[in-house]
Amino acid sequence: MCQLLRMIKNLTLFLLLASITAYAALEPYGEPPKVELTAEQKAKLEKGELVFWEKSEDLPNKQFYKEGTAAFRVHATPEKIWKVIGDFSKYPEWAYKVGGTKDYKPSQDDKYYIEFKAEVIGKKYYIEHDFPMAKKGYGTWKTDPTQKSDCVLDTVGFWRVEPVKDHPGQSDVFYTGKVVLNRTCAKGFLGIGGFNGSDMAHQTFDKIKKRV
Repeated sequence: MCQLLRMIKNLTLFLLLASITAYAALEPYGEPPKVELTAEQKAKLEKGELVFWEKSEDLPNKQFYKEGTAAFRVHATPEKIWKVIGDFSKYPEWAYKVGGTKDYKPSQDDKYYIEFKAEVIGKKYYIEHDFPMAKKGYGTWKTDPTQKSDCVLDTVGFWRVEPVKDHPGQSDVFYTGKVVLNRTCAKGFLGIGGFNGSDMAHQTFDKIKKRV
């Protein structure tokens, strides 16, 4: 009987720890992979349309996992596009649900540490960006574990910007993100706010094209 109780206790503890750390499995990117498109997606990209796909999953403790990829073509050089993507001070003007940004510790090499403030509910989250950008054609980000984020619990992702072969002055932009959100950030509060991957992709697509 005592052995059975110990087994139940150990199993309960294991399940509790598993639920608490369920979101902690997001692995940061080193050099991110190339985004592979189907023939149909390539045709949409070449026509100047947005290509987007996503998946989501409910996690324990009222947490939500979302993953999405967007691809689109812009009539601008990679250098001009990186000037938009790499200027974090302007993110509140175009980035999805971002109400404010600020540096919170000195940059090191190509790393930038940015505090983001959610547009409606005011929650804050802290992201470390490794942005070699024009030098390598990509930039990655991940949650800064040294800070306490109260909105985006965990995130990793990358941008890739590639010049279009035989089309000078055009670039293909690829954006991939994985994120674990708490309930308020995922669903909003009293019908206000919330996260919608399709809306985010379309806003990114429209605003970056306009800004460059």
